[in-house]
Amino acid sequence: MCEEEPGESVKGDTDTTVVNTDTTMVNTDTMHARRGRCGGVLPLRYVVVLLGLLGCSMDYIVRGGLNIAIVAMVNTTHDFNTSNLPDGACPAARNASHSGTDDGYPADGEFNWTLEDQGLILGTFFWGYFFTKTAGMSLGSLVATGTSGWVAHQLGWQWVFWGGGILALVWTPLWLYFVRNSPINHPLISAEEEELLAVNFSIKPRRTVPWGRLLRCWRFYPSILAEFASSWVGNLTITQAPSFLNMQIGMSLSEVSWVLSGGQTCSWVSSFTFGRVSDLLIHHNFSSKLNTRRLMHLVGMIMVVASLCCIVLAGCHKWVVSTLLVLVMIGVSSTLSSFTLSPMDLAPNYAGTMSGLLGIGNISGFVAPIVTAEMVTKTGDWATSLLLTSGLYLLTGIIYMATVTTQVQDWNYYEDIDYSVINEHF
Repeated sequence: MCEEEPGESVKGDTDTTVVNTDTTMVNTDTMHARRGRCGGVLPLRYVVVLLGLLGCSMDYIVRGGLNIAIVAMVNTTHDFNTSNLPDGACPAARNASHSGTDDGYPADGEFNWTLEDQGLILGTFFWGYFFTKTAGMSLGSLVATGTSGWVAHQLGWQWVFWGGGILALVWTPLWLYFVRNSPINHPLISAEEEELLAVNFSIKPRRTVPWGRLLRCWRFYPSILAEFASSWVGNLTITQAPSFLNMQIGMSLSEVSWVLSGGQTCSWVSSFTFGRVSDLLIHHNFSSKLNTRRLMHLVGMIMVVASLCCIVLAGCHKWVVSTLLVLVMIGVSSTLSSFTLSPMDLAPNYAGTMSGLLGIGNISGFVAPIVTAEMVTKTGDWATSLLLTSGLYLLTGIIYMATVTTQVQDWNYYEDIDYSVINEHF
């Protein structure tokens, strides 16, 4: 319930906000009394959206920071830990492990972690991420990969984590202050903005989620499998890419940061491109929504699968490997125009619940680092892991494209409700 503001009444004949199914009437006297109360340059709704974006970005700053920092944390020169490097590591990686990197980054970190230890540590982030899934932002990954290497070198790897924590502490009070349950009685909203948002004040209660019908909707499960494979690829391109490029290919930490920052930038831009192309195909009737979903996923799948296989063939040619890794990141971004939209395609009234269930696929986020580390240790290189990732993405992609539907399910529509009685909380 929105709190009553000093000097204003929320009940009465002349100063009341009335909500019904047909129209929403916001008393003009109240709006004029609030005119100019925001007092800022940006409208309040933009401030809330910006804070949401920054919050999601910090989620990925913390995630991406660990991936870069662990390279500086691990001691690759310790005799006991020669297993830190794969048996098939490129000559550049072996030379750097004994003498440090050519750009001044030390190779003798503080921790004598094996590859299996590193895989377990990198997967721990996803234990919390799996149970409290949020929408990630490429901006956060871009900032993390672009700055973490420099921070680790100049200030020490500890400041990768201190920095993320400090940013979160700065952001939290701003979020608590600006974000409210409803804009109706927000103390900072202007009259113009409240009038603009008034059309959205009408709130229709819904019945409980039809769990039985939802869980029997087999068309949704291929999307979860596709999310599983996408998260597995994300393990390679985000979580373990720094270790792969540094310990297998022999790239310096600064080079790793540049490659991954460039990849995240390309991924961010391409996600908008895929989305825009998808919308144009549908809105101009060049393709049905169903075929557009298939096309977007097919294009991304070809890029991911082909690039991963080519990385195996590229050997120690670091810039060829780097380019192919960027192409993998671009391919994965196509999923924002394919299976990620399944909740809204199948049941828009329960899209929030289904988006949460889609996050079950993120279980691969903490399984993949452990499996990858074990495979690299047993085989001596990353080829088997890369081919497994490629095959998994291909298989789940074929299943998704063969079974996907954009038809709204009949259980999406809830029964008519008497809206004449509106919950007093609204």
